[in-house]
Amino acid sequence: MKKKDLNKDELELYDGQRATLADKKVTTDYIPSLSISARGKELFALSENLYGKWLENQDDFSLVTKAIELCRQAVASGYPHAVVKMGFYYDKDYIDPDRMEEYRCRVATDYYYKVVYADRAPNTESGVTAEIAWEDLRKMAAKLLLQMLSASPEALSRDINDHYGYSYNRNEIVNLFPDINPVEVSGVKIRGKDMEKALQEVLNSCKSNKFRAPLFGVLKMSVGEVLRVFSKDGFAWQASKNINVYLLADEWIAKAGATDDFHNRLNERFAKRQKGENVWVCFFNVNSDGHRFVNERSRNAICNYCTQDGCLIFKELTKAAELQNRNMLIFSDDDVEFHRKHTPLEGAKVLIKAVTQSN
Repeated sequence: MKKKDLNKDELELYDGQRATLADKKVTTDYIPSLSISARGKELFALSENLYGKWLENQDDFSLVTKAIELCRQAVASGYPHAVVKMGFYYDKDYIDPDRMEEYRCRVATDYYYKVVYADRAPNTESGVTAEIAWEDLRKMAAKLLLQMLSASPEALSRDINDHYGYSYNRNEIVNLFPDINPVEVSGVKIRGKDMEKALQEVLNSCKSNKFRAPLFGVLKMSVGEVLRVFSKDGFAWQASKNINVYLLADEWIAKAGATDDFHNRLNERFAKRQKGENVWVCFFNVNSDGHRFVNERSRNAICNYCTQDGCLIFKELTKAAELQNRNMLIFSDDDVEFHRKHTPLEGAKVLIKAVTQSN
């Protein structure tokens, strides 16, 4: 069962929320009821075997891909350990690495949450014994959840009553499991995405993702990072042949391209690097694959909207990202479709307004 088969009737939004495709309503619980069955246990065992083989050498990532596919099938059967492992896969960036940190943390929280806060033990098929006791699994999921949230600036900044925040979960988990010491499972290094790697993943996904390719977005990078990835040997230099990429630094704007003119402009602009200066890399993906809801004509219309008046919309998005303490904002067709009532361009305008005025 491929991921696209599981998600064809739902929208995955940029911040990790999900919504039904039919009526555009946000769904709060998309994970099946928990159940321990022979089939679920078998699928999960096969998944773990593949993941274990990958860990031995870590040179054939297709093993992880297959492991995740089997884990998804086990999740679909409600197998609790698979639900926790799916949270782990999102938490550790095995899935959707081109998406924002907030997205991955939110989705991982949903999976961990299902087990940690279950109001009763799962139904168990006769004769089936799980590989880990139910209460031990809940504690394991609780520790993984706290480790992840304690390293997420977004989770740390959320309100005490926000279920996706660190403070809320810390308090709840201490009450549920008095023997868990939050200090021992927290305090890890604040997780931060390697922005060179993040940009490469996004640009690669623009070409390779056949179901939910990135549509447009902005990423903040240092001057040194930009000079490396847009050098003549850099991956962004090559990607600019097929994807519309713009660089913004204060009032300086340049459309990236695999040309000597762009190379010279870039190096002239940053010949004397300013300490702490950042550059925003803005992109719009006009490739034909990976777009479920926005056709070529609409993609061009939205791209023109984002880049007109000196990339005004992209500038507004970078300001919003700065105010929200984000290093990137990445949107797909799903985000446009969720806000669309008439045309995709109208949906994009509503989406951008919602993002830039949410502060």
